[in-house]
Amino acid sequence: MSAGDGAALWANPELARAYADVRTDLSPAARAVWTDAFRAAWGGASPRRVLDVGCGTGRFTAFLSDVFEAPTIGVDASAEMLRGRAAGPGRALPFLAADAAALPLHPGAVDLALLSMVYHFLKPPEPAVAELHRVVRPHGVVFVRTPTRELLDRVEFLAFFPEARAVDEARMPARAELRATFERAGFATHAWRIVEQEFATTPLEALARVRRRAFSTLRLISDEAFASGLARYEAHCLAAPPTPRSESLELFVFQRI
Repeated sequence: MSAGDGAALWANPELARAYADVRTDLSPAARAVWTDAFRAAWGGASPRRVLDVGCGTGRFTAFLSDVFEAPTIGVDASAEMLRGRAAGPGRALPFLAADAAALPLHPGAVDLALLSMVYHFLKPPEPAVAELHRVVRPHGVVFVRTPTRELLDRVEFLAFFPEARAVDEARMPARAELRATFERAGFATHAWRIVEQEFATTPLEALARVRRRAFSTLRLISDEAFASGLARYEAHCLAAPPTPRSESLELFVFQRI
């Protein structure tokens, strides 16, 4: 992610630990959903090299390597987040500390790049998108896996944290704006879809994840606002039926012209 937005937030070791604990491993259900979505969006032979931009603690870096069976590089501006990545297969992959707008790669070095849950941190996004145009080969592809302003009503926990909802309304991209940014930079919109993934297997599991505050929007509100929202969300989860909770994300597929 860009070091220019929330650098102090991403330098927080406790946040890195929370991400590593709560957001490192995809559930089997989520892995299946994104395996199908990514393979369908790519639609060809295995890419030569894959890049995970704004990789954080590296959960999607290792996942991309598994899905495409291709060399995969993780890049993040936060050395603290990179240090927080979990031990395991991801440790064998190369990780680089670099800003999304200054990637240490040669022109056309990758076939496929992913921005997963990072686009809203790129302020402004244009330098990072231009850099993607440089490092992705002609006719290569960028996947953008992201929330958008249009999906905020589907984020269950935000209803209990109005201050966090206001943060996301201000920072999340609108669908049309995101497309226009890539198209101005020399990409064509190749595909788009909304993907439903499992957030938690039960309301109590969802509560445990939110309680860890492993979501940047919950780190950007006051401790008092978080405590009040958590109390409301806990009451909701305790009363809810023990069924899986889902979340909606958008997957944009842009092809470099």
